[in-house]
Amino acid sequence: MGTQKKYNVIGIMSGTSMDGIDCSYIKTDGKNFVSIINENSYKYSQNYKKKLKKIIKYFNNNKSLKKKYFKDYENIVTNKFIQAIKKFIKDYSIRYSSIDYIGISGQTVFHNPRNKKTIQLASGREIQKKLKIKIVGNFRENDIKHGGQGAPIGACYHKYILNNFASTAIINLGGIANICY
Repeated sequence: MGTQKKYNVIGIMSGTSMDGIDCSYIKTDGKNFVSIINENSYKYSQNYKKKLKKIIKYFNNNKSLKKKYFKDYENIVTNKFIQAIKKFIKDYSIRYSSIDYIGISGQTVFHNPRNKKTIQLASGREIQKKLKIKIVGNFRENDIKHGGQGAPIGACYHKYILNNFASTAIINLGGIANICY
């Protein structure tokens, strides 16, 4: 029986809190093995937060989305993601050639899982063109299409925490929490 290939992956995530972009560089086999190499958060400026709030307001108030505005807004977010990824790679002296994939959720600007609708901005195609690294994305959209709430990575993260740190976490919590399986 052979060993499972391990991949070096950068994961990029920004949330509805709009505080910044979180970056993680991990080694994983995609199933059972995860080793965190580096992590950092890059905070948004107040000016960028204002832009994001304007974009989100637009998507929440417009029933018919004009393609021109969608593309313009997506370019703003895509460029911010590219900046953060480049800074992360530079800050941790990561060789581009050592990165197998970048996983991107995108910036949520509209989310209604009950009606199976979510909009994330950040073009994986543009990021791939610019950085020459394979991109994996559309996590939220695919999760909602398959009956989820649009947070598929959260479930994987919680499973990992429970499998690797549950007994330590329970001891540290001093019995103030219940864990459901």
